[in-house]
Amino acid sequence: MIIFKMLDDRDVFQFFYIRLLMNRLIQKSSYSDELEATMLTKLKNQSGYEYTTKMERMFHDMTLSKQLQEEFKEWVKTGEYVIGMGFQATVISSCTWPYPITEENLNLPQELVSGLDAFLIFYCTKFSGRKLTWALGRSTGELTTKIFKNSHTFVVSSYQMTLLLLFNERDSYTRKEILEFSKIDQELLDQVITPLLQIDLLHFNDGTNYNLNLNFRHKNFKINVQNVFHPQIKKVNEEEIKSIEESRQFVMRAAIVRIMKTRKVISHEGLIEEVISQLNSRFHPTIQSIKVS
Repeated sequence: MIIFKMLDDRDVFQFFYIRLLMNRLIQKSSYSDELEATMLTKLKNQSGYEYTTKMERMFHDMTLSKQLQEEFKEWVKTGEYVIGMGFQATVISSCTWPYPITEENLNLPQELVSGLDAFLIFYCTKFSGRKLTWALGRSTGELTTKIFKNSHTFVVSSYQMTLLLLFNERDSYTRKEILEFSKIDQELLDQVITPLLQIDLLHFNDGTNYNLNLNFRHKNFKINVQNVFHPQIKKVNEEEIKSIEESRQFVMRAAIVRIMKTRKVISHEGLIEEVISQLNSRFHPTIQSIKVS
C-alpha cells in the first residue's frame, strides 16, 4: 500500500482495479479470496467506504451466484429438465459490474442451448420480472475429445467451443460455412480461431478450408487454449478516459451539494477550497473543473 498512498489520482487506479477484479472473479482466477478481501479492507482504510462499495457488491454478487448455482444443481436432479452436460452460470447485476452486457450474435449449437434453456426456466421460475442477458464473450467451457490417439480436454471460450462442436459432423469446413453456421463476425472469427491454429488442432489449407487435424498430439492432457494467444495489451482508449472524466464530474457535483447543505452560505473561493479538501483523497480536482461542475 506504500505506492498507493503516493498516488494522486486514486480514482484512475480504482477504475482499472475494478476491471481487473472483474476478470479474476468471473474467470475464477483469483489466487485467494482472503487476499482479495484483505486488499479491499486496505483500500477502504486508505480511501473510505465509498471507494470500495462497488467492489464489495461484486463479491456479494458472486456469493449469491454460488448459492443460486447450488439450487440449480438440486433442481436439475429432480429430472424436470435434462441437460446432458455440466453447466454453471454466474449471475451478476448489470448495474454493478463494469462490463457492457449486450446481446451477442452467436449461433450456439444444441449441446450448449440445452444448458442455457434449463437455467433460464429455473431462474424465471424462481424470480419474476427479471431478465437474463447472456455474456457469451466471457463464458468458458471444457471439451473432451476421444477422436485422437490420446484423449485431451480443451479449455475454450464459448465461441471456440461453438466452432469445435461443428467438427462433430464433418472434418472440414470452408471459412464461409463457419461464418454462416456460427454467425460470428468475420473480424472476431480470426481472434477466436487463431489459438486453435497455433496449437495445431486445426489446419487452414490453401487459405480456403479449415480442417480438423486427426493426427493431433500434445504433451498435456488438459490444454488451456485461451492462454495460447496473447494479444498485445491495448493502450488506454479515449472512451475509458472520458468515463473517468465523467465520473469525476459526478463526484465533484455531489461534493458541492454536500458542502452547500452543510454550510448554507459560503464564498466562491471557500467552496473551491472545501471541494479540493474533500476530494484530495480520490484525485486532485482543478479549479477549472470545479467551475464546470
